[in-house]
Amino acid sequence: MQFEFSFNEEQEKFRRTLRYFLENEIKPFVKELDKNEDFPLDNIKKIAQQGYMGLNVPKEYGGMGRDKIDYGIFLEELGRVCAAHGTIVG
Repeated sequence: MQFEFSFNEEQEKFRRTLRYFLENEIKPFVKELDKNEDFPLDNIKKIAQQGYMGLNVPKEYGGMGRDKIDYGIFLEELGRVCAAHGTIVG
């Protein structure tokens, strides 16, 4: 049985927005952080400021209220930029 899965338009928009943020705000610092074996506290703060730390927390509790697919997209995109960041946030 063949299985077809594709993201809807909103999920693709979320991926593009997220990728832009990660490429511009997180990725430029990854190499230096790895070289110095530093914890990426400033990057984690940036991720939190964008609301991504509360991605799947319901809106009524201060989160973004996104679903598990969006959370998967987030972890995939973050891991694409830096696996260590993905592990910290995940």
